[in-house]
Amino acid sequence: NNGNGAPQTAAPTTTQRRPTIAPTSLPSASPSFAPSMQSAAPTNMEVLREERINQVVKDLVGEEVLESDAPRQAALASLQQESPFITSKTDDRIIREHYILRLIIFFMEDQSWLLDETNFGKSGTACQWGHRVNQIVPPSVVACNDNGHIEKINASETRYNGKLVPEIGALQNLRILEIQSSGVFGSIPTEIGTLLALETLDLSFNSLTGDVPTDMGSLTTLQTLRLNRNLGLSGGVPLFLSWG
Repeated sequence: NNGNGAPQTAAPTTTQRRPTIAPTSLPSASPSFAPSMQSAAPTNMEVLREERINQVVKDLVGEEVLESDAPRQAALASLQQESPFITSKTDDRIIREHYILRLIIFFMEDQSWLLDETNFGKSGTACQWGHRVNQIVPPSVVACNDNGHIEKINASETRYNGKLVPEIGALQNLRILEIQSSGVFGSIPTEIGTLLALETLDLSFNSLTGDVPTDMGSLTTLQTLRLNRNLGLSGGVPLFLSWG
């Protein structure tokens, strides 16, 4: 105790410890902790693949349209990121078909099961993908001919909610296009008139508007046309066609 009765606190002692290993002026060969993993730089093959997909899609859609349209950008991004079977050497037709189908799918209300890459076959063609989809959700959404070309798209009652995409005109082997009882609106694209193999076109029970394109007069193989119950649709139908 000191003179005023308060307990006396002992002064702290200082212990000097010598380092077991003398420090050096040079940094250690390896850091004391591992840095977070950084994404690897894309390989040359990946760059070529991306450039090829971009070019095919730009040629199909048009660069200005692609840059200003969110669904088309989303379809391209999906194709770039989620289609491992497409390479820089994949045929243009396969890339176009994949892109067009993805673009159509992006207008459907339920997309998840369609965009699941496990639905693609080993060849990566849209036909292989369509075969897997048909096993999941009947009736068939996509069908192909013996040469591997898409010949049928049936998106009826899929709650398709959007305009018909003009890119569909690139499917030159398409024989059947059925998107009835859905939410299709807007005008019928003139590119439908370039589907010279088309035999069945069913767009009934939708919300189409505008005139029936005169270009559809070129569809000499068309046997069935159903455009009924589109109250905003106007204009004449080419003489050799019927409303079905």
